[in-house]
Amino acid sequence: MKSMNKIYLVIFVTIFISLAYLYNIVNKTVPSLSVNVEKMFVKQAEDFSINVASKVEDELFREEKTLYEFLSSNCGLQKQLNEYLSIIISNTFKYAYMLYRDEKGNFRYLADGSDEMERADFNQLFDVESSLYEKVYTTQKSSVEYQKEIDTLSATYIYPIVVKGKTEAIIIVDFSRDMVVSIVSILEPMEQMFTYVFAGISILILFLIYQALVNYRVKKESFTDALTQVYNRHYLRVFSENMKSEEYQLAILDIDHFKKVNDNYGHDAGDFVLQSVAVLLQQQIRPQDVLIRFGGEEFLLFIKKNKANRKSIVDIAQRIRKVVEKHNFKYENTTLKITVSMGLTLNMERFQTVGEAIRHADEMLYCAKKEGRNRVVFRDRKESNIQNLSAIDEIKEAIEQEKFFCHYQSIHNVQTGKIEKYEALVRYINKEGKIVYPDAFLEVIAKTNIYKDMTKAVIRLVFETIQSKGIHVSMNLNFSDILDNDIFILLQEELQAHLSFTNSLTVELLETEKLENIELVSQRISKLKEYGVKIAIDDFGSGYANFNLFDSFPIDIIKIDGSLIKEINNSVVAFSVVKSISLFAEALDIEIVAEYVETQEILDTLKILDVPYGQGYHLGKPKLLE
Repeated sequence: MKSMNKIYLVIFVTIFISLAYLYNIVNKTVPSLSVNVEKMFVKQAEDFSINVASKVEDELFREEKTLYEFLSSNCGLQKQLNEYLSIIISNTFKYAYMLYRDEKGNFRYLADGSDEMERADFNQLFDVESSLYEKVYTTQKSSVEYQKEIDTLSATYIYPIVVKGKTEAIIIVDFSRDMVVSIVSILEPMEQMFTYVFAGISILILFLIYQALVNYRVKKESFTDALTQVYNRHYLRVFSENMKSEEYQLAILDIDHFKKVNDNYGHDAGDFVLQSVAVLLQQQIRPQDVLIRFGGEEFLLFIKKNKANRKSIVDIAQRIRKVVEKHNFKYENTTLKITVSMGLTLNMERFQTVGEAIRHADEMLYCAKKEGRNRVVFRDRKESNIQNLSAIDEIKEAIEQEKFFCHYQSIHNVQTGKIEKYEALVRYINKEGKIVYPDAFLEVIAKTNIYKDMTKAVIRLVFETIQSKGIHVSMNLNFSDILDNDIFILLQEELQAHLSFTNSLTVELLETEKLENIELVSQRISKLKEYGVKIAIDDFGSGYANFNLFDSFPIDIIKIDGSLIKEINNSVVAFSVVKSISLFAEALDIEIVAEYVETQEILDTLKILDVPYGQGYHLGKPKLLE
């Protein structure tokens, strides 16, 4: 949404600047165009007058007469000159005539290009007075007179005919302003339109700026805990999706014996303590660090790593613990002494999701409480590197010796009890001959080539089972597995090799995993769908359900997380959430599988809610297929 708002703003600003530019151009164009059109008319009148004058001058140079005397004795030449002047007459050039000044200083016609009905007679008195005519006659320089007060005329061009240093006559060409007026009348509405549009866009941009400020305020409020004024769980989701785990260390903080504060002094006192602790925490961290109220009396601290000191969060956590311990929380007439316990995750990048890193910190917090509270507990995984290396070698050997296998847990039709499909669950046999379950080894090999090799082995095992048993199998993959080129290529190869069984495969994607490169994931999932593979979202409802996945991917199945199903008969919230998910899935024509069906009571409730499929120990434990 944020990126879209930026795009909209850029678009509107671009339109605004473009319109402002066009508006400016149009404003300059109207007067500029008027001037240029008039200049063009003047130039045409000038060229025409020069041609006429050159012909007359050529004739007079051969005669010892004035132009008046020459024309008086030659009626044919008068007629020819009238016709020549008439050439320029048009809708634009209204009049063209030639005048001379007699002995009394009066101007009289020598020739007129007008129609015969309107044409002035030879030597007829010209009864219009103009000082400009006298000026041109005297100075022998052409000139233009703009007659703006006359509606029918725009300008008069006057050109002297000079022979042997004497002005014999002047040529006058009058041209109309109608075309200029037409051009202006055409451009004026355009100018007004740009004015209105420009004003409209300006108002719209001001509105968008106002809306952006309102949205920012609303979003800030939605991300802020009302009581403590620090970030809330809603912000945690957004932050988790955009953060880089390798840049942060994590602490989870819990106020010790907070329940006693509420019980002994009331909830107002509890609120006071929460607010005061939040203030102390903010004073102890840097602007680049993130403080979130995780719920109740728990806070999350995301501390930006200091490259000069990789264990900076340990020092910060100990400092916070001591500050809180020494602080006197004065509520009304009572001084409260408060302590906090903290659990840390030093290397968030070693966990596939932020949720897993939080769970690890929570485990450390549990240890801190168990060890007596008012302490900071952490376990750097480097301390167990030797043990991890040993486990990795064992897992690698198990892959090489094909000791990995799958147990298959049945998925039942809730109404009929019939087995519809199976979920493949990976295990391996260790050196002692014992079965090792995923919880014990997946975290150890995460983000290693061993994990990739194991995933490839499981893919081959699943396809062998589908082919040999003729059953429908669900297989778990992470989003990172879909993005891994080697894994995805193998998956395609197996699908191509088992084309008649491809519609018997479901790929379950972990809903809690951080999703990167959504476009490529979407393309690859669509490719799997072309083979007939069904796509499921696993553990839906755990943590934060990402409903955006349904816009991005063609989801066929939702697997409701067991944490909801196991509480469906004990919690109104769990019951309502499962019901809502069921209605949501029904609206999108998506199948539902309820995990953790452990009792008949849970199964009965699922029947009431019309949940079609179930999976759990009550229906069938994971096992080898016979």
